[in-house]
Amino acid sequence: MRKLIGMHYSPWSQKARWALDHHGVAYEWVEHMPVLGEALLRLRARRWTGRVSAPLLLEDDGRVIADSWEIARHAEGIGGGAPLFPAEHLDEIARWNERGQAAGEAGRVLVTGNIAADSAALRAALPPCLPRAVRGAMAPVARLGVALLRRKYGASAETRAAAEEKLAAALDPLRDALADGRRYLCGGAFSYADVAMAVAL
Repeated sequence: MRKLIGMHYSPWSQKARWALDHHGVAYEWVEHMPVLGEALLRLRARRWTGRVSAPLLLEDDGRVIADSWEIARHAEGIGGGAPLFPAEHLDEIARWNERGQAAGEAGRVLVTGNIAADSAALRAALPPCLPRAVRGAMAPVARLGVALLRRKYGASAETRAAAEEKLAAALDPLRDALADGRRYLCGGAFSYADVAMAVAL
């Protein structure tokens, strides 16, 4: 059975899941553990150099589909239900997806910065399999994991103020677009644009 490797709290993984579920595409969810699971993720992706990231969709025929946009497009090609990518709105949907990407990247800067500065959040970020008795002592490991994630995605190079500005720039167009009371962003019907921005929020 196809497998979707992702992180339950990741907006990119959520977008992939939403599209697969919308189109009724069956899959097995596999939770990825950042840092500890990097080698296994690279093995599954069959990618030995460069950056590898979740979500990844592993098809039964051996294909590996990376990136939430590509997974959603694939789901539309093999599943049922109303289209999330109607051809006449594809460019507009892509623009909303870019805004959602920018919002997610800014959010990652803000969230990882907050976690790094909060000992309780660091303990909560540890793998759930660790016993409660050792979680406090493992805070330095969690701090290292957050630092590695921030470096992997360039989050450590961006200031909090810059991330907040980037987030506002991504979300202001959403507020403006919905000011007229519409329910959907493109063409009066639910599309991947709505998925991208709902997940960003």
